[in-house]
Amino acid sequence: MMMNAEKNTPPGKSHFLYGINGITGMLILGVVIPIAAIVLLHLLLPAWKLVHAPLHAFMESLGILAAFSLALLLLFIRKENRDLTPHVWIASGLLAMGILDSLHAAQTLGAPFVGLRSASNLFAGILFSLVWLPPRASRSRAADLLPFVTVGVVACFGLFVIASPGVLPEMIDGEGYTLAAKFINAAGGVFFLVAAARFVTRYRAGVGFDDFLFASLCLLFGMAGVLFPFSFT
Repeated sequence: MMMNAEKNTPPGKSHFLYGINGITGMLILGVVIPIAAIVLLHLLLPAWKLVHAPLHAFMESLGILAAFSLALLLLFIRKENRDLTPHVWIASGLLAMGILDSLHAAQTLGAPFVGLRSASNLFAGILFSLVWLPPRASRSRAADLLPFVTVGVVACFGLFVIASPGVLPEMIDGEGYTLAAKFINAAGGVFFLVAAARFVTRYRAGVGFDDFLFASLCLLFGMAGVLFPFSFT
């Protein structure tokens, strides 16, 4: 029985990471754990707030470094193998996230601070969701230029927001995050979940282990955005 099961498992894929067990792993990593953590914090520490600027800056720096490093790695891998169709969309999304989060981390609390973080979530979510485009789109000249266009557009957008903070709607009021901030983050989360759905279908079709990782990442970002309206400052 064990030998037959092993023969039916595609090469390079373990029993845990293939089929229903793999989908369960994605849901645990990207959905169950974030929701459980939020629920526990609200139940056990309803009035607790972590206000520690150096720690916040350190955590932001780690996330920014990870985004840029992974984006460059994906672009390098894609240069070696252009059949890896999702890589250009994910790399572009990570570049957008890294740039806007860098500008966000350099701001003080206010409209640009929250607005840049919200825009980071939305821009990245939209770019991630491009994974639904047909494979030939990722091999086009436009796809080759997308990472460069992304860097230019989001950098200009971020600097414009900093120079003209009034261009953004109010992101924080006396009661916490405004409806605009919650909507932008939730919209970004929905785009991430749309991308996650595509990676799940690719994973179930046996395309590759990368799809397991990308699906888990999209679920994690997606749930963070969708659950943002339930957070507090």
